Amino acid sequence: MNALEPAKTGPRPKERNPPEAELKQVQKEKRTLERRLKRAELLLEIPKKASELTRSSTFQNHLRHGIRPGLPDHVPIQSPECSRKRPGH
Repeated sequence: MNALEPAKTGPRPKERNPPEAELKQVQKEKRTLERRLKRAELLLEIPKKASELTRSSTFQNHLRHGIRPGLPDHVPIQSPECSRKRPGH
């Protein structure tokens, strides 16, 4: 008698597989945590790299000659004493 019943239209419902859904959720969480770990590792490297750069002879040489590394040559380095305006000026 099934042949006489009207056929259902639309996409067929997916069979639910709880372990597979849980696996996908865990995999997604793992990817998120891996991205966060990578960002944290990169942030921890910044002070190390900065420390290495400030100790380098090139950096020290640039400071002596008033060159600011990473900025155009026409941007002078001003020490805090030089940037303060003198009274009356």
